[in-house]
Amino acid sequence: MLVTNALLDAPLPQADAQVAQMLHEYARERLAALSARTELGQALRAWIAAQLHAHLPTRAQAARGLGLTERTLARRLQAQGLSFSGLLDEARREAALQALAHTQRPLAEIGQALGYAEPSVFNRAVRRWTGSTPGAWRLAQQVTDDKVGSPAAQGGSSAM
Repeated sequence: MLVTNALLDAPLPQADAQVAQMLHEYARERLAALSARTELGQALRAWIAAQLHAHLPTRAQAARGLGLTERTLARRLQAQGLSFSGLLDEARREAALQALAHTQRPLAEIGQALGYAEPSVFNRAVRRWTGSTPGAWRLAQQVTDDKVGSPAAQGGSSAM
């Protein structure tokens, strides 16, 4: 199919100049945000964290979610010394430690929700992050919270 330049240059009868201007400005802002080094890492971290609640995100999904090709995302991450797998591991770590410290959900359920196929894989990941098993780390956090929240730790007494 061949189309003449004159036809391509012709204005659209239904075009809205205000909407076009708004879309151009939005596109410029998005491109500026994606090209800024710190912005891409922050945007990807936030995107991964949001996706973890539903499913384990892939690099291809992240690229689509940020409006990039997978190769462009990989190239920009590499230029910043980042990797998708590293950012995913950070997000999983934060979510796992938060769930361990502040919920009583079963360990296997937490691991499964974060995309770990087996409880043993989740256990190894937590051990890599904290140096202890998930159960031991959870217990240590509860003991620390109890000490911090106790009246003796706050300098007061329970008697009035």
